[in-house]
Amino acid sequence: MLRQVERIEISVNIAQFGGSRPLAVVVGHERSGNHFLMNAIAEVCGYKVSPYLDLDHADVNINFYHAETLADVLRGLAAHHTANVIKSHHDAAFFAPIISDVADHARLFYIYRRPGPVMASFWSLIQGSPWPEEPVAGDVLTFAQSPPSGRFLRCQMAQAETMFARWADPPRGWRALAESHTHVHLIAYEALRDDYENVMASVCGLLGCPGGSCPKPDRENYVKAPGAATHVVNDEDWMLLEAWIDQ
Repeated sequence: MLRQVERIEISVNIAQFGGSRPLAVVVGHERSGNHFLMNAIAEVCGYKVSPYLDLDHADVNINFYHAETLADVLRGLAAHHTANVIKSHHDAAFFAPIISDVADHARLFYIYRRPGPVMASFWSLIQGSPWPEEPVAGDVLTFAQSPPSGRFLRCQMAQAETMFARWADPPRGWRALAESHTHVHLIAYEALRDDYENVMASVCGLLGCPGGSCPKPDRENYVKAPGAATHVVNDEDWMLLEAWIDQ
């Protein structure tokens, strides 16, 4: 159902905190652990992911190319004490012009992951897509070497040479924002996986949580690749992909 938040149209029911809490905004390249972090924030910090607010699709009616509109959306959601985790795959260039304007309203977490697993998982995911959302590729290495196409382009400010370059470029922009803004934070997927309690204790502090136990979210709640079961990267393609990445 549609709900208006400070004249912003939202297509899901919004959960509210009883008082002021910063927005929890999770950004990352596809298949980098976005839902792992989002579900962890829900488990540990009391935010909601059923539903989460998806800035990539139609949950929020927004023109991302007009940065002030993005700022208005985030300010409006903060004023509403929104408890839903906010998700985006967008490049840092979309946020950079207004990042200082939302310092009092949001904590932004950029999650990043090693390229091999990202490319493999991403290739598997898009095999089941019923619309043109990806470069058509019969194997993961061809996929990594192909230019982005189709619906992928919505999250880019400019074209990238390859899908691998599309993975490599965003962390640089988000790292620059994190170095100059205390409300932007980078999280390595591998650290979240292997040092979960310490990473989430830090995230909890940034979001103003009372602290306590750090239960891990159930893996069954992660987004599944619909075609992944029949599109598995074999050992030979893994070796070719890793060798090409390491060049």
